[in-house]
Amino acid sequence: MIENMAVPNDLSANPNPGDAKSKYVVYVVEDDIGMRDSLGAMLKGQGFNYKLFATPDDFLAEFDGSPGCLLFDLCLPRIDGVELYRLLREKGVRLPCIMISGNANIMNAVESMKLGVVDFLEKPFRSQALVDCISKSLNIVAENEDTIRRFKTLTPREREFVEHIRDGASVKLISQDLGIKPKTGHIHRHSIHLKLGVSSDVELLNKLRRAGIQANEKK
Repeated sequence: MIENMAVPNDLSANPNPGDAKSKYVVYVVEDDIGMRDSLGAMLKGQGFNYKLFATPDDFLAEFDGSPGCLLFDLCLPRIDGVELYRLLREKGVRLPCIMISGNANIMNAVESMKLGVVDFLEKPFRSQALVDCISKSLNIVAENEDTIRRFKTLTPREREFVEHIRDGASVKLISQDLGIKPKTGHIHRHSIHLKLGVSSDVELLNKLRRAGIQANEKK
């Protein structure tokens, strides 16, 4: 029976949020040396791995793709925070981002959220508020890595099935297109849901989108 289908052992446990603090890097781009040093001291005291940069150019030159989150000021030299975020997205870099600013307004916050920035903090802010934002961002990284790991366990037929789900096709139509019985199609979809840890196609597609898994991805 479908209800008794087993989940592979390596997928039975969710990622441990506590591991994120030591596993990932908090990248900080802040041109104010006093604020940069204060952020570094706070991150060190909280046990985060971190790297400090004075300018977006410094960050872009040194960034090696290691997973983590990006904390940056809205007002930066040459490239402002919004442009930095857009540039990273164009390059395919999917770091969860936290934007901070000393002269923020509601339009800045709305624009940053529309772009996909995880959080927006206005200076001055409480250290705990920033710690909470960073923890949230790093947990997103851990969840996305778990999604990619789970996606790799799908069979070629299951991945093909996922692409049809992306197109909005029903199990009946997908089964017809693949030349299989509808019952087999339902088994495939149930297996996909189990492996990805979701309960619906909508949840599945949202999870793949957050992890950056595009159509026909070969991760």
